[in-house]
Amino acid sequence: MKIVIYGDFGCPYSYLASLRADELLESGVAEIDWRAVAPDRGRPGGSRDELGRDLAAISLFAQPGERLPRPAAGPVDVQSAISAYAEAVSDGVPHQMRRRLFAAIWAETRRVTDVYEVRKLIADVMCPRQPILYHLISPDLPSALLHDPDVNRVVRRSGGTVTVYGGPLTAAGDRRVRQWQREWLSLPCAATPVVVNPDGDVLPCPAALDYLLVAVAGGRSDPRRGRYTTPLLAGRGMRTAAAAGHGGTMKPTQALHEAGQSLWLDNITRALLDEGILARYVDEYSVTGLTSNPTIFDKAIKDGNAYDADIAARKASGASDEEVFFELALADLRRAAGLFAPVHARTDKVDGWVSLEVSPLLARDTPRTVDQAEVLHRRAALDNLFIKIPGTPEGLPAIEECICTAVPVNVTLLFSAGQYRAAAEAYLRGVERRIQAGRNPAVASVASLFVSRWDTAVAGRVPGELRDRLGIAVARQAYRAYRELLDSPRWLRLANEGARAQRLLWASTSVKDPGAPDVLYVEALTAPFTVNTMPDQTLEAFADHGTVGELLPADGGDADQVIAAFARVGIDAASLAGELQRQGAEAFAASWQDLLARIGARHDQLSR
Repeated sequence: MKIVIYGDFGCPYSYLASLRADELLESGVAEIDWRAVAPDRGRPGGSRDELGRDLAAISLFAQPGERLPRPAAGPVDVQSAISAYAEAVSDGVPHQMRRRLFAAIWAETRRVTDVYEVRKLIADVMCPRQPILYHLISPDLPSALLHDPDVNRVVRRSGGTVTVYGGPLTAAGDRRVRQWQREWLSLPCAATPVVVNPDGDVLPCPAALDYLLVAVAGGRSDPRRGRYTTPLLAGRGMRTAAAAGHGGTMKPTQALHEAGQSLWLDNITRALLDEGILARYVDEYSVTGLTSNPTIFDKAIKDGNAYDADIAARKASGASDEEVFFELALADLRRAAGLFAPVHARTDKVDGWVSLEVSPLLARDTPRTVDQAEVLHRRAALDNLFIKIPGTPEGLPAIEECICTAVPVNVTLLFSAGQYRAAAEAYLRGVERRIQAGRNPAVASVASLFVSRWDTAVAGRVPGELRDRLGIAVARQAYRAYRELLDSPRWLRLANEGARAQRLLWASTSVKDPGAPDVLYVEALTAPFTVNTMPDQTLEAFADHGTVGELLPADGGDADQVIAAFARVGIDAASLAGELQRQGAEAFAASWQDLLARIGARHDQLSR
């Protein structure tokens, strides 16, 4: 009989399931089809505290002779391990690789966050007791060599099935990883391991462990190993959907997060912080970051009195309206940054960011943009604060300079693949300058592509079959450019020096068309290692009735055909991209002036 097991290398219960799977293989009772998944980045399924509770409870499930897992060496990032396992399936050694990876994490407490450590484990399986040719594993290895059977064989056997970025070496391995993850997300379970028995029954943990134990007992001749029923884990820290408060069904926001996309909130107000709303979004909706802009703060000051005391105090000290704004914004962002600090630490600075914008009035002034960005960065003194700089022609050299001086940047106001590439080039130049100067190249950045404004711009000018399709098509083209850059020799050389990838961020993802689904852009733009920032209403809507479907195709899918269809009805996407960026810069500048006028007017009102 065949048993399918969805397991997580970062989960101690999956480790126990792997031990029992090996017993079934040894006894010949069943064929095991193990499919590796990662429910969460970092340590899948929870924090270090949750891991401790899992390890404390797992002794309830272990049988005599089953080795208990030891605490892992820090949070477990399983991406490289999954990639190694997926390629091992192609090489015909899946069980050997699964066994080696679990042993490394849970018996030897080795850090599989290091790609080269994983490559050593691969070599342990592929060529034991033979010299390992690590020098062949290079991001600059010519692709032609990989098509040479002899070289390819040496590279694979020496651990090169995992790239320096932690992904599978081959397209087949990448497809396998994605397919396993899609299958996992479609299951009505949030715990690992999950067993699908020969009858097609889906058994989540702890029933999965029970099933495997009964199967083992039925296949062993040792009469001392009989049936055993494990206690339920309710209240014992097991990460099931019910225990997480999901009523047995994973929230769409959690499913999106577990697909590898970061959910950020495009909003910040004093009320969000004071009333615990942002903390609730973090706990219940898997929100791991936040963006802000002048319009958001203008509305917050207009609609309430939460900022009145601070405005009065700072104006009394002689501060300008702009200085008052930055003090108000930094006060809120410091509190938000504190909420995201655990995520920032757990993901090793990949996630958990907040953002503050330089004055939009400086969008055409490169030197002053750089000066203000550096001042705000020093003034905030936050490890997880991005400074937002527009990706305008004048903003690009400012972005390069800020990256060179170690100021993390959120590049905003990008509207096309071409504008994204220009922003990415500016980022790469800044990183390259740091490497040339002998400095640490790991400076974080995101590139924010605005989506919904495309469809607003052409509303009423295109036939019905093209309605609300332009923004998604442009985003797909940008995603293709993003993936091409991450696969490029230039980037891989920088990654080999320790650089961090500039992540692609989807902005302006609220739906403006009342006739369109309110989660249109969120559902259409699911992609791992990207960010989607959305306002409260979109976040709440997606949490209520959103779905996670197919991931964005790396090649852009039908994006070029859709853009061509718009061209046939008179929409010049390249020209419109430039116009949207100009309009966006002007709109942000107008909002900024409104914000400063609002602060001044509120102070006058309070002074009467």
